[in-house]
Amino acid sequence: MSGHRASWVSSHRGSTAERPLFTSPEDYDNNLQAISDSVRQIQSNVNQMRTILSQIGRPGDDKELRKKLHKTIENTKNLIKSTATDFKRVDLNYGSAESKKRKKMLNQKLMRDFETWMEQFSEISGSIAEKERNYPLSSKPAPAPSFNTHTSTELDPFELRPEPIQDFEFESDIQSQNDFIAERDREIQDIHSAVVEVNQIFKDVADLVSQQGEMIDLISDNIETTDTQVAAGTEELRQAGKIQRKTRTKMCILLLILVCVAAGLGIVAYFIIKNR
Repeated sequence: MSGHRASWVSSHRGSTAERPLFTSPEDYDNNLQAISDSVRQIQSNVNQMRTILSQIGRPGDDKELRKKLHKTIENTKNLIKSTATDFKRVDLNYGSAESKKRKKMLNQKLMRDFETWMEQFSEISGSIAEKERNYPLSSKPAPAPSFNTHTSTELDPFELRPEPIQDFEFESDIQSQNDFIAERDREIQDIHSAVVEVNQIFKDVADLVSQQGEMIDLISDNIETTDTQVAAGTEELRQAGKIQRKTRTKMCILLLILVCVAAGLGIVAYFIIKNR
């Protein structure tokens, strides 16, 4: 079962496409296991984002660190989307009464954890965007014009004269600076877009929690009703057995009385006939 579960999780995680319907109880268990694994991965990613956030603006903050951070944000956003889809496919009505109770408790815990880490993702992502805006990475600085001294018979030998600025290199540096600023703005916009998406998912999950809460109450009522009916049926069977045993005892006693009466009548008849 573990091999099948690993294969199922690997093939379904990270995809938001429509997935096949469940065909066995194992599929339902695998879906809950996939959700559990995804929530743990989201937690790990959010903690990693928090760690990198603390490094922004400090020594060691470079383009590679920012790239790793943005990749983690994107992966976490996609994982949140696929996990929300998995939650929608959980069928709490499937299985025995004991299985329903177990799935209900596990599903509630996973949803609480999922909502917690979505909130933290949005909060930390917002802090990252703000900090990246306040601590932009330095692009290649434009070279300062250099000065050289040379002597001339007609000029002051101590006069400083700037060398001609090479227009091509200067324009290249300006373009590089503009590209850098545009890339930074795109990255910050991507972070804001991810936060907006996750916030919408959070609202959808909140609605799902409300819907499943009503379903869970209905399931609980059904389970309690079933338990009550089973208990009532058991009590009826017990009472019926008790009545049956009492009836059997009465019949035995009645039969014994009849036998005794018949025997008594036989004895009386015997003596009457004998005395004639």
